[in-house]
Amino acid sequence: MSTTTAASIPSSVPAEDLLDDFVLERVSYWAAQIARTFHLSDEEREDVRHELILKLLESAARFDPAQSTWHTFASRALHLSASCIRRDTGRRVSRRPRYSRILLEQTTVSAPHAVIDTHDDIGDLQRRLDVAQVLASMPPLLRRTCELLKHLPPPDVARAMGVHRVTIYRRVASARRFFEEAGLDPSGNGASNSA
Repeated sequence: MSTTTAASIPSSVPAEDLLDDFVLERVSYWAAQIARTFHLSDEEREDVRHELILKLLESAARFDPAQSTWHTFASRALHLSASCIRRDTGRRVSRRPRYSRILLEQTTVSAPHAVIDTHDDIGDLQRRLDVAQVLASMPPLLRRTCELLKHLPPPDVARAMGVHRVTIYRRVASARRFFEEAGLDPSGNGASNSA
């Protein structure tokens, strides 16, 4: 990543006008748009805001007052930078675990009695054991699908197992029924269906 130097700041724009109220409002607008789109935390939104400012200052060397005003240039540069950040954020966010895998990621069938961290509470331990018990009661093919889903998204599991993606989604629905029959909430939010 390049750093902004005094040589890259356009001499036709006074330094105090580079980040005036208008420009900062546009930066905040684009940061809020990206944060809202991807459900980013306040800290992540602030990171986006800083990245937008940095990209604007890096692109300031290309400003030509004969072609546009500084505000027009800044608005267009911020729009382009926001598009790039949105694309990169989308790629990063899409790699986050999907909600349907949350409950399955909490244990494995092969080691349901693994050493428990002393910071785990009894409810977490009970949930892990319940999940391990449900996974052990599944047919081998369904259990294998669930084990792969702990580490891979459904399209990759389909490729690894040599089946169509829709087949994996059907197996996920079957696995959900196993969890529901055992009184566990398959979404992983800790609630139980049987009260």
